[in-house]
Amino acid sequence: GREDGSQIIVGTGYGKLRLYDTHVGRRPQLDVPFKNYRITCLAPEMCGNRWWVGDASGNLQVFDVRAGKYAGAIKGFGGSVRSLDIQHTESLIASAGLDRFVRVNALRSRSSLVKLYATSQLTAVRFLLKGDSTLDTIAGGSDDAKVGLLKEEKKTLKTADQQSYAAKSNRSKKRRKK
Repeated sequence: GREDGSQIIVGTGYGKLRLYDTHVGRRPQLDVPFKNYRITCLAPEMCGNRWWVGDASGNLQVFDVRAGKYAGAIKGFGGSVRSLDIQHTESLIASAGLDRFVRVNALRSRSSLVKLYATSQLTAVRFLLKGDSTLDTIAGGSDDAKVGLLKEEKKTLKTADQQSYAAKSNRSKKRRKK
């Protein structure tokens, strides 16, 4: 896109991706259908010519504005993709959705790097800035420690979910006995 901020990209509730240019006029310069589901999130790559688009059915694709077509996808979502964030220096994309998974993928190869399960439906995801993050403070800035913390967090989330299920099961057993 242009550096002066005159181009705006919009995802609609009708599953269309529209590009507006305020220098040209009020009508969209590009109007591209995106499946048949409402677009829930957008995230630009650093160059501004490629945009990641997530929708309500779990599709996540990259759209190339210059070519005017979709250039690839990440598969495996079980529910609506609610939030995207791109970490440009490491070329990573994070996604969160109603399927309760936080996913981190490589931007170019789109390969899965991390997949964490949370106990509640997710609505937002953001990469923390290096030096400002709670994770840096806890792990002392070590990448190995961060990976270890992510693995521990994954275990904790699963354990907490299992404990919650066991507690619900015990309560329902007690109710049946009465």
